Amino acid sequence: MDLWTPKQIHLWDQQTCKLQQIDSVELMYRAASKWTTAFTRIFPNSYRVTIYVGPGNNGGDGLVVAMLLDRLGYKVTLYAGDPEVSKSADARHYYNQLLRESSLIVKIWDETLDVDSSSDEASTEVVIDALFGIGLSRPLDGVYLQMVESMNRRGCPICSVDIPSGLYADGPNELNASVVTATYTWTFEVPKVSFFFPENYIYTGKWEVVPIGLAQEGLKEEVPMTSLIDEMEVSKWVRTSSPFDHKGTRGHALVIAGSEGMMGAATLASLGALSGGCGLVTAHVPFRFVSLIHQTVSECLVSTDIDGGCFSSLPDLSLYKAVAVGPGLGQAEKTKEALISLFRKSQVPIVIDADALNIISKEPSLLELLPKNSILTPHPKELERLIGTTYSSWERLEKARALAIKYGVHILIKGNHSVVIDTAGWWTVNGSGSSALAKGGSGDILAGLIVSLLAFGYPSSIALRLGVWIHGKAGELFANEGNDRSLRVSMLPIFIGKVWERLLNSPVK
Repeated sequence: MDLWTPKQIHLWDQQTCKLQQIDSVELMYRAASKWTTAFTRIFPNSYRVTIYVGPGNNGGDGLVVAMLLDRLGYKVTLYAGDPEVSKSADARHYYNQLLRESSLIVKIWDETLDVDSSSDEASTEVVIDALFGIGLSRPLDGVYLQMVESMNRRGCPICSVDIPSGLYADGPNELNASVVTATYTWTFEVPKVSFFFPENYIYTGKWEVVPIGLAQEGLKEEVPMTSLIDEMEVSKWVRTSSPFDHKGTRGHALVIAGSEGMMGAATLASLGALSGGCGLVTAHVPFRFVSLIHQTVSECLVSTDIDGGCFSSLPDLSLYKAVAVGPGLGQAEKTKEALISLFRKSQVPIVIDADALNIISKEPSLLELLPKNSILTPHPKELERLIGTTYSSWERLEKARALAIKYGVHILIKGNHSVVIDTAGWWTVNGSGSSALAKGGSGDILAGLIVSLLAFGYPSSIALRLGVWIHGKAGELFANEGNDRSLRVSMLPIFIGKVWERLLNSPVK
């Protein structure tokens, strides 16, 4: 799914009106009607509704919502920040209609209208935020700042129309900016890019896309700001199997992992690789732990390191189509030397995770040795060791993009909505994920899954995005069947198998 800038979305609205031969007033009514339907599924008309409307089209949406809820028997109170109420032509159209066709009165905001959040009535009230939409590009001030602060103090659920007022749709907000802290956000047609950044969850609350029928061909000449990795896209990447496939035709992955006290990471990465579909997986581990791999991951081949406690030597790399290195590796000096040797000798892409990343962060010039199309898979702290301290997800993204371009690597920024960056700096957002995956070892499974896809023959950019989506979806399936707390990471391959079943049976293919 493509994600767009506010300017592009406004163009999309205009093109829809042209292609569907409707006017913008009709499109506004359509959008507000769909939003109202979503709202009424959660809040029955026993709730009192307070709507804050702004002077532009977002306020116009709020006026339409007010009229529709009034017709459905809700008790509605309207506040506006400007005596003119509506300054856009479409919003003014509906303000005039509201005056003609309903008994609703729009109160002009002043500080005397503020409400104490300790009020007993808060439990039966819901606020609708229709102050400002996706076009906002400066901090709120004056009366609208007061209105946002009043909403946040009311102590009742807040539902935002399209986007929480004060939140920028496609860039970072200023530090300490005032933004509506919504309980629910129903956003029109497509998610807004800022919804996927963790610091904005406090503002968006639970968000959901409300389709409003924008013309799919409306932006065919436009280049999106980014895109969302979703099931429809992923299903197109999945390769079908030949009935004559065998273990030798599906690729051989090498997992270099584990050290004294960290052998669980090696077993989990190997399990992840076995769940990715390649024909053979070999785990390269210290010689004292060979039996552990045989006992816990019996399908895995084992390559024995000459050291008993850590990675210190390489196997014959010519046997493998892809390599993963790092889970539980440790940072011993001999491990660093073996890692450098791997980077210099490998002729295939390497998935670099965990301690391998930490070793690189102490000597960034090692990035210059990486084989073409290698993949870095840091969590935020590991990434910070590579790019320095950052103060927002946006800054982290820009620094990671610069790193990817400079060294010609793919980078995964892990999180609930992981971000994938390719060698040209193009970034995409993963649409799957769950807090069920917030467990040690989850990343080890992911590293193994990605290297398996590489060995199978997927290009690095596809293997990374496909692996991240499958991993995230597996976490979702687990949470749907149980909860987001009790996942043992070793159970994750079971749910990865369920995701594969879903993708392989997809009608999109």
